[in-house]
Amino acid sequence: MQNVFFRFSDQESSCDFIGFDQAVSILRAELNYPEERALHFVKRFDHNKDGKLSVAEFRQFKGKIEET
Repeated sequence: MQNVFFRFSDQESSCDFIGFDQAVSILRAELNYPEERALHFVKRFDHNKDGKLSVAEFRQFKGKIEET
């Protein structure tokens, strides 16, 4: 699946995190998630509650998305 969401993982070496807004936008655009569901899902993976997904948090997030 070549799309915006999965391209972030290719850029991990140059990015330290992905913001909530960006992650929510990707879920809405790529997977047609409603905004509230997307935000809820993103927040579940922000383990340190800093308002963004680190590379490690993103990997867990991406793995869960790939399962759905």
